[in-house]
Amino acid sequence: MGAVSAAAVVVVLVNNKSRNSITGINPNADGSENTQTVGTGNKLAVYVGETLVQQYEIVVYGDINGDGKVSNLDLVLMQKQILGIESQSGSRLEAANVSKDGGISNKDLVILQKHILGISQIDQ
Repeated sequence: MGAVSAAAVVVVLVNNKSRNSITGINPNADGSENTQTVGTGNKLAVYVGETLVQQYEIVVYGDINGDGKVSNLDLVLMQKQILGIESQSGSRLEAANVSKDGGISNKDLVILQKHILGISQIDQ
């Protein structure tokens, strides 16, 4: 559940002068094209021609381990975060904040559990 296909990521930039600029997308941090599932921590690079214009780090809420899926593995990582056993940072910490209230708590844990069980969906 919750996987985002690389084909679903579309970026369109329009050059205001010519309205025909071409853009490229590249979700992998190493410069290679990602044709697989996009997950938390992947990079999205926007190019105009050969020029890198902007780079973004992708966050899929609930996908804490970055595999592009929301699963029990993410649930275990969230439990460890809440208990202080293992800390997440950066985009992975943001992905754990499924309630989007600024912190990781039992509220996030319940939302993630309901998503995994198919009771409700995490808003992306």
